[in-house]
Amino acid sequence: MKKNNKTTKKLLSSLLKSKNCMSCKSCCKFGENDCFDAPMFTEGEKENILKKFNNAKFKKIGKLWKVVIVRGPNKHTFRYICPFYNDKEYKCMVYDIRPFDCSTWPFYIMKLHDKVIITLSKDCPVILNNKLDFLLEFTEKIVAPYMIKYALKYPDLITPYRNKAVILLDVTDKLKS
Repeated sequence: MKKNNKTTKKLLSSLLKSKNCMSCKSCCKFGENDCFDAPMFTEGEKENILKKFNNAKFKKIGKLWKVVIVRGPNKHTFRYICPFYNDKEYKCMVYDIRPFDCSTWPFYIMKLHDKVIITLSKDCPVILNNKLDFLLEFTEKIVAPYMIKYALKYPDLITPYRNKAVILLDVTDKLKS
């Protein structure tokens, strides 16, 4: 799985160029109603993070750990911020060991009624500038296989659907086999 993780991170990096992300600066920040988007960590990911940031706080969700986000300095646009985000330099301080949620963002794996779907956040203007047919192919060939493998091992990563996410692909059957 580590090879797939590195491959997926590399492929997502090819889609999301750091210069684009640096100009956007909206990742890792959360509005009042977006706190549910705080990243989830496996036990191993959490332990790696705690070696570097021993004051980080997590909340247990099933077999996973959700990072406790903190109140951000900008009260007008984003009220909360990931504790691993350096708001002055606009970068992640744990980028090399970031968890699944962060390595696949702006894609999510979600549950809608009895379906498991892969969705896309509307909060990423760089991704939304791509053509839908390209995003669908990218999701099916690159994102879905990685997400499915990880979700089979950590089903708590499958979050409830939120109506602002763009539905890209139904992967229900692939999780059952």
